[in-house]
Amino acid sequence: MLRLAIVLIAAAAAASVVVGGAGCAFDPEGMPDVAPDGPGDPDPGLPADVDAGVVTPPPPPPPEPVSCRVERANLGVDGLQVTSPAGTHTFTSWQRAGGRLVGFTLAGPEPVGYEVRADDDRFWGAALTWTHPELADGDAESISRVDFCARPPGGGGGG
Repeated sequence: MLRLAIVLIAAAAAASVVVGGAGCAFDPEGMPDVAPDGPGDPDPGLPADVDAGVVTPPPPPPPEPVSCRVERANLGVDGLQVTSPAGTHTFTSWQRAGGRLVGFTLAGPEPVGYEVRADDDRFWGAALTWTHPELADGDAESISRVDFCARPPGGGGGG
């Protein structure tokens, strides 16, 4: 046991001589001739990730495109793409009032056509921006579905 302790002490002493001669970045007296050039330069004695500061996580992946109908978990999702016979449209923003979804803005080709359901009400839209028509009265129910393949009033094809 004593012999093992002596071997370990000798190995530690030899390592300190080798490291001490090269200078240690974490030793206040190590590497005295190397210093950052300016306030934005990283300390050459520290690993790169230490000077990186706070790293923000990457943005979430875009939502999976849906076909024709937007409902449930896809409602209120910015960037959601929906494909229909009229083309592909992207929900660029959603309008909220009192915690309810009451409108949206699309990006995509025109003409466009869709049915918006809010509670038991059905509304037909044909523009890239839609706002619940009863919003000003304070009676707007939250959007529960947007269907780009629904048939408009009068029997024509959707979109």
